[in-house]
Amino acid sequence: RYEGSGFTQAALRGAQYLGANQIEDIITNTVEAMKPAPSFSYVYVNHLDAAGHDEGVGSEKWLFALSTVSELITGLRNRLPKGTRLWVTADHGMINVGEKLILGQDNKLMENVTLVGGEPRARHMYLREGAIAETVAMWREILGDKVDVFSRDEVIAAELFGPQVSLDSSERMGDLIAIAKGEMILVDPARIKEESKMVGHHGGVGCDSFCRAGQRPRARFADVFLGARQIVLCLGRVDGQSLALAGHCLGPGGVLPLKRLEYWGRRPVCRGRCGCRRRGLVGWQRDRSMDRAGHHVGRHLGRHDVV
Repeated sequence: RYEGSGFTQAALRGAQYLGANQIEDIITNTVEAMKPAPSFSYVYVNHLDAAGHDEGVGSEKWLFALSTVSELITGLRNRLPKGTRLWVTADHGMINVGEKLILGQDNKLMENVTLVGGEPRARHMYLREGAIAETVAMWREILGDKVDVFSRDEVIAAELFGPQVSLDSSERMGDLIAIAKGEMILVDPARIKEESKMVGHHGGVGCDSFCRAGQRPRARFADVFLGARQIVLCLGRVDGQSLALAGHCLGPGGVLPLKRLEYWGRRPVCRGRCGCRRRGLVGWQRDRSMDRAGHHVGRHLGRHDVV
């Protein structure tokens, strides 16, 4: 379905494309692709994203999709060739919509706008020449603390796109960038039906984007429990309870007596009895811990609860 799409060709051209919809087929294709050495495979599943858009984060459909992701991770962990390094990541968070604001409807937010870009939670607005400062000020006055509003120069200075921004990237950015907070979306007046019908929308920049809707983690952002045969991603804490991948509570601190990583923001932190609180440790291989770049950083097993 997506093999010939513009996005696939732009981001993944030159690679062999193996399409599959069922989890078992995805696992089988990945295992076969990783048999030659060296090999690199990128595996994308949209089950959870689609379920969130259709019925919302925390819905029965979303929880079922989450269990399929767990099934995929476990299947890959058990069947990938020995020595394969498996990374699990997500390209965005998601929230359930609480407030919809249609740009230009009973407001002046479409004044000076020549083109609407981005998406409902992160808008890139392209403005007529000479109107940037005026329009940024107007958006801030109208939207207040519900939306973070930046000019292109301000968003680059804030490093929201990283410490270094290429000329190509800066030229594609909007003159005004608006990042919605809470449960608000900013609807393109030319796409009201398409954007308003979705229950879940992509996240913003806060912790709420990464946590299950309506549930704020206490102290910890997320835990990753690494067992001998499986990976369980813990998505947050509610009233002291760890939430497992399928949304089930595991008990205070988790009930699995396994080594644990605790994430604060985007950086994993060692929380072992060693007290080092070292950042950047993400796993281990052959009894040595590895940092985020995959480099060995010494022998920590035995001295750390967490590596």
